[in-house]
Amino acid sequence: MSRTNKGFFSLCISLLTLVIIFNGCEDPGSVGSEFVERPGLTFDTLSISQTEALSYNAYSGRLSFIPFGKYNDQLFGEVDVLSLVQPSINPSVDDSIEVDENFQLKMRIQLDSLPHYGDTLSQSNFNLYEISSDWRGRSIRIDDEIQYSNQVGSFTVGDEKNIIVDLSQDWVDRYKNFYFNESASSDSLYANQMKGLALVADQNNSRISIARTGSFNFILVNGVQSDTTDTVTVPLMDWGFTMERTGAINSPNTFPLHSTLEGMMKITMPNDVLIEESQSENIIRADLVFYEAEDEMSQSIPANHNRPPVDFLNLYIEPDVEPVYEYQFGATIGGSDSDVGDGVFKINVTNYVNSVLFGDQSEDELVIGTRNTAAQLRSTLIYDFTAPENLRPKLIITSLADQQ
Repeated sequence: MSRTNKGFFSLCISLLTLVIIFNGCEDPGSVGSEFVERPGLTFDTLSISQTEALSYNAYSGRLSFIPFGKYNDQLFGEVDVLSLVQPSINPSVDDSIEVDENFQLKMRIQLDSLPHYGDTLSQSNFNLYEISSDWRGRSIRIDDEIQYSNQVGSFTVGDEKNIIVDLSQDWVDRYKNFYFNESASSDSLYANQMKGLALVADQNNSRISIARTGSFNFILVNGVQSDTTDTVTVPLMDWGFTMERTGAINSPNTFPLHSTLEGMMKITMPNDVLIEESQSENIIRADLVFYEAEDEMSQSIPANHNRPPVDFLNLYIEPDVEPVYEYQFGATIGGSDSDVGDGVFKINVTNYVNSVLFGDQSEDELVIGTRNTAAQLRSTLIYDFTAPENLRPKLIITSLADQQ
């Protein structure tokens, strides 16, 4: 092909492309739209006429976050968190470092970017105590009772993100005995005899802070009596927290939902009505809709205070066994983000509704909870079936309109 023909061919392609673009930009209503049938939609609203409060105590060990502090929430009560940490005696040490018996050990907390729960302008004081109770992160729950004895340190949380805490020499010396113990039983002896440290908030504290597990550790400072100082990160061997909530206000017509499972809501689906009225319809979507008590939420939080919001709800079929485990770690049958700014949660239950109508789904009791973030201490208030009609939970069925 000659250079001239190539240019002509390229020009044709360019013109053809422009024609396609202009045709694609035409108003679809002016070309052939009258020949396209657009089916209408119908919307049916079924009431959720029965709701029931549920309350459980979540697992609170070995989660992704560690909360610590105390805050008196005017709506959800006074929340007092006792955090538990136990440093490892087997940290990873570079081959070039020879740890000597004079090393120092400190606790290090790097706060997460997540905002505090409570008074954002306040300072929080803490004391560190040696734990005397047996506990394990894999099984601890928020309502477990933990005893502690000797104080081994103290610290303050203000605006800084990185906190270094000095530990009592007596406690560090006992830690060293296990650190340098090379026997096969040293790990189990350490776990049983040095049960870790409890972070106890002062009575006047008014906020709860949070750290990611990987950012909460201990540091071994080696070579303090030499010209070369090395720092070794000592990760946590175990961690968890307990929590006490007192003085919560039960607002009329509402249910509290807590990430710690203390507040959940069971609803009874209107399956009999659904079967009677909807089997002949061509359902394309079904949504459960819940309304947040926005006024109560906003009026109960003072200026410069923060309450981490709930931005997601989970939906479950009520389990026959181990409800706490299932609600926290098990599978959900649905969940949905809140519509931003309007306090409405919509959960897509189309599969559930179709299974009721055309499958073998006979369970009509479902459970609503928050996203499984127990350690982030999130709470919200949802209207129940006794609220004003426009705020009650409801099931909205979207179907194709009958074209006949």
